[in-house]
Amino acid sequence: MSNFKELFYDLIFPKKCIGCGAEGNWLCRDCFEKIVIVRQPFCPNCQKLTKSGQYCSRCRVRQSLTGVIIAAHYENPLKEAIHKFKYEKLTELSDPFLEILITRLEAGFPVGKLVLVPVPLTKKRESERGYNQAEILANLLAEAFEIPTINNLLVRIKEKPSQVSLRGEERRKNVLGIFAVRGETAKIKNKTILLVDDVMTTGATLNECAQVLKSAEAKNVWGVVIAKA
Repeated sequence: MSNFKELFYDLIFPKKCIGCGAEGNWLCRDCFEKIVIVRQPFCPNCQKLTKSGQYCSRCRVRQSLTGVIIAAHYENPLKEAIHKFKYEKLTELSDPFLEILITRLEAGFPVGKLVLVPVPLTKKRESERGYNQAEILANLLAEAFEIPTINNLLVRIKEKPSQVSLRGEERRKNVLGIFAVRGETAKIKNKTILLVDDVMTTGATLNECAQVLKSAEAKNVWGVVIAKA
């Protein structure tokens, strides 16, 4: 029945590529090939080249994160695809995003002994949206690399204004105290965490999450995102 329903909707509302408008997929192969993968990791703050995407010695001073693995450059069609995935319920775009993330991770980041944790939404926002895009990506990465993911340990305990219109220091202040760790902290004790989100802007959200996880005795926390805005 679900296959019939999907076929029916495809006939009435055919999928059109976000990049070129061709029918068949939300992101056709030709447009997918235009996405530029990050081949040379860099400090997420100052863009100085670093080994795996860790913060450089100058920028790591205020960071709880060790670094951020940025998979691709934030340009169209990827930029538009991320927007559709996040705000317009096109969750099928998680498949090409997974391919991008796998390509970047396999190019030079050890994924063997990690625990994946998605950046959480408030219950209200997740209910309105119908899903947490970071959790979708984390679950797919967990399956692809056969590593554990913990979806309900890190929670968002306060509702704050969206980060979209904020800049720099405003973003950092806006996320202070909005995350907490609940439940069995033994699951992350002395572990290296890979914190999953869709996009990084200033890194304020990722860093606040990292601080909370390290307070719960996580050993190291890395971020992984599709792109940096």
